[in-house]
Amino acid sequence: NEIYEIKYLDGTIKTTADHSIFIRTHGWIKAVRADELKPGDLLVGLPMNTRRWDYELKKTIHKLTDHNFDTKEIKSLNFLDGEEITRNRKLVKINLPEKIVVTPGLLKLLGLYTAEGREEGRLEFVFGKDEKDLHKETVVLMEEVFGVTSPKIEDTKDNSTKITYYSAHLGRFFERQCGTGSHNKHLPNI
Repeated sequence: NEIYEIKYLDGTIKTTADHSIFIRTHGWIKAVRADELKPGDLLVGLPMNTRRWDYELKKTIHKLTDHNFDTKEIKSLNFLDGEEITRNRKLVKINLPEKIVVTPGLLKLLGLYTAEGREEGRLEFVFGKDEKDLHKETVVLMEEVFGVTSPKIEDTKDNSTKITYYSAHLGRFFERQCGTGSHNKHLPNI
């Protein structure tokens, strides 16, 4: 029932306690709940300058880290991985694909889910009510990547907007890739 206000150099983020916020640690990134942030925690900004000790050169090596999309090898994920019973049924209702190609759009959706999503027998993204660009981008990416349209979009009384896809298959796919819950979600190892 509480809204946390997180101030940073470029503005302010308002969120509920259970949302994951990514902070910098000693040369790495860690997800913490909004209500676990402490004064002095640094929010992640990418690309991120990381450092490590090089034992051969006997000095600290600095490197800017961001995600490098390897276009030579196109990876894909099995949509129904491990769901043999579901695999034998037809997914006619929303015509979901067997394989999902790993694209920047899919990676963005997985990141949005890790920060703002949940699986509860369906797939749900919860953003701030004023984050209209994220609402639109999520809907567009879901259509591009999964071919699904017409989610239920609902403004709530706590100033958030829920974007819901009523598909247990979609919810389980995101949960398999990124986990669920504030403490267990993570970016996938793709």
